[in-house]
Amino acid sequence: MPVPASLLKECARLGRELTPGHARELASALSVFPSRTGADGATAAVPTQHFAAVVKRLLHVWDAHPAVGGPELGSALAGAAYAHELARTEPELELVMSGPSSSAIHARRTDAVLLEVIASAESSLLLVTYSLSMYPELKQALKDGIARGVSITVLAEDPLDNDKFDKNPAIALAGLAVTRLRWPREQRPEGWTSLHAKIAVADEHTVLLTSANLSHKAAGDNFEAGVLIRGGDWGLRIREHVTRQRASGVLVDS
Repeated sequence: MPVPASLLKECARLGRELTPGHARELASALSVFPSRTGADGATAAVPTQHFAAVVKRLLHVWDAHPAVGGPELGSALAGAAYAHELARTEPELELVMSGPSSSAIHARRTDAVLLEVIASAESSLLLVTYSLSMYPELKQALKDGIARGVSITVLAEDPLDNDKFDKNPAIALAGLAVTRLRWPREQRPEGWTSLHAKIAVADEHTVLLTSANLSHKAAGDNFEAGVLIRGGDWGLRIREHVTRQRASGVLVDS
C-alpha cells in the first residue's frame, strides 16, 4: 500500500538525522518485513544509541499504519536521507541587492525577497535585525503569516540594552502576536556592542542574509547587499544557535 502522508513527513524529518549510509542500512533491515509486525529489531541495524532512538520514533509513527510494507517505508526514508544530504552539500544561492542598479549586476531587490521569504514560511519564521521600522507591506506579510499559523520570533536591538540606539522594536511590533527576543546589556561584553545581524529564516529551508535592516528605506533604497540561500542546513543551524542562546540566557524574552 502507498506510504501515508504522516509517515512520509516523519521519513522527511528523520532522514535529516541519519547519514545516507545509515538510512540505507535501515532500509535493508526493513525490507524483510511485509508489515509493522516484528520490525522492532531494526533498531539494532546500526549499533549506536542515536540510530536506535531515530528508528524508535519511526516505529512509533508506523504503529498507526501497520499495513505499510517495510520495503516501501525503508525506501522513503533512504530517499529522504539522500535528499537532505544533497541539500546540505548543494544549496542554491542568489544575490540580493538594494539601491542603484547597473547592467553588471542582475539581482532582485531586498524588499521583494524579504516578503517572499516571509510568505514561504509554513511553520516558523525567525527575523534578526538591528533596526526595525515597520511599513505596510512588511506588517501585512507578518499578519498573513500569523493567520496561517506561523510561529514568528523577532530578535532586534533594543534601547534598553544599547544607549546609542533609540528605535523601540516593541512599538514597531505592536498588535502582532510574535515572540520578541533581546540581547540584554548584562550578557554583552564590556564596552559598546550592538546586535547588528540582519537575518530572515523561513522554517529551515530558506535563509536571507543581508546588510539591510528591517525597514522600507534599507530594503528598498539604501545601497545594501545580501544572499538568499535555499536548501542546505543553514536555516537549521541558525535557528539552533538562537535556541541555544535563549536557553542559556544570553538571549531573553521581552
